[in-house]
Amino acid sequence: MALSRRMLLAVLLSIGGSATVAAQDGTARQSFTQATIVYGIAAAADVGSTAYAMHYGAREQNPAIAWAHPKIGTAGMLALGTAVDVATVAALTRWLGPGHPRLVKVGLYTVAGVRGALAARNIRNAHQYRDFYQHVPSR
Repeated sequence: MALSRRMLLAVLLSIGGSATVAAQDGTARQSFTQATIVYGIAAAADVGSTAYAMHYGAREQNPAIAWAHPKIGTAGMLALGTAVDVATVAALTRWLGPGHPRLVKVGLYTVAGVRGALAARNIRNAHQYRDFYQHVPSR
């Protein structure tokens, strides 16, 4: 499978963008570094596995960003999702984090778990699509 450079860039931005938010100066933000990195890895796995599944014919099921696919393509949709991830983590750690650090950490870990489960489902769907299309006779 050959992913386009734009898809690879979207995955790398997901990891780098989330980690950058965690690495900024400030004592309140420093305490979120580990949770943000875990979230960034899970988000990158979700984005990468989405690209992988879409390569085999799967469609994005999240209506919050699925609308973007016909307008800006797969790479653009994944980049948009990554931008939403980075903005969400930045907003949580900046505005909610100082007053409720435990809530932000638990939230990041919880959503990381959900994103990990989505990545696993994306891989399963990609394999199902791949196996299906390998057995369909070409016309």
